[in-house]
Amino acid sequence: MRGGAGDRGAVGVKVVVRGAIGAVRLALRRVRRGSRLGCVAVSCLSAFFALTALAQVDTPAPSPTRYEVLLSSDGPSPDVLYNLGTAYAARGDAGKALWALERARLASPGDPDVLHNLEVVRQRVRVRRMEQRRAGRMTEGEPDGVSTFRTLTAVTAGTLAWPALLAWIAAFALLLWRRRVPVGGAKDAVTVAAVLLFVVAALGFGGLTARTVALDTVEVGVAVAKKPALRRAPIATEKRGPHPDLFEGATLRVLERREDGWIHVQLVDGTVGWLQKDAVGLIF
Repeated sequence: MRGGAGDRGAVGVKVVVRGAIGAVRLALRRVRRGSRLGCVAVSCLSAFFALTALAQVDTPAPSPTRYEVLLSSDGPSPDVLYNLGTAYAARGDAGKALWALERARLASPGDPDVLHNLEVVRQRVRVRRMEQRRAGRMTEGEPDGVSTFRTLTAVTAGTLAWPALLAWIAAFALLLWRRRVPVGGAKDAVTVAAVLLFVVAALGFGGLTARTVALDTVEVGVAVAKKPALRRAPIATEKRGPHPDLFEGATLRVLERREDGWIHVQLVDGTVGWLQKDAVGLIF
């Protein structure tokens, strides 16, 4: 069952703690200035924030284990994936958190809780990347095809199909009704409306087709290993080394999956190489 605000709070405990500390400092300044009313009000507010922060800190972060069991037994439901990703985020596993939350986004596009926690974890990854920028160049963006994949999967198939189908039916109904409309401005208006509805239907069916093609041809993954290393060939003895665009939480374009556990991936700068399957979380 989705934890909702509780799980979201687990991701943002530090923010609440900082707010409590700031409120306490403000109360102390009020005391020094001698403002009794302000002191009482701010002191009560600071106590509330402090108790809230302590309650969240004392509450142990949810363990991913139970959600992993539910994922294996019940399948990838949006709620299980959301809670699993949030639990990974609370534990500091940014790569696994992005993997689970990205899958939750695919299963339930537009879910505000999923999008919120996804953005929180992505910001954490960005901060880490900025801290490591001195070590070498870093390419912004995503591998080829991934941005298009995200755009086409931002809505469900039903969101595209039903409006297109209704527009198609309405357009045919207008054409049938047009036969009974006398020649003149009214008949021209019905014709224009039918054409517009056909255009809407064509766009909807076109988007649905493009979404299906993207899901069939584009495979996306996330680097879940703490220190992933790229190999030039799918051989365990092949020399491996770090790459500035390969890090925990990096988005990968999956080019090939082999039965022996090797995965051929493409990085954001176009570099291709091989990773072992335990280093990659497949989103779709």
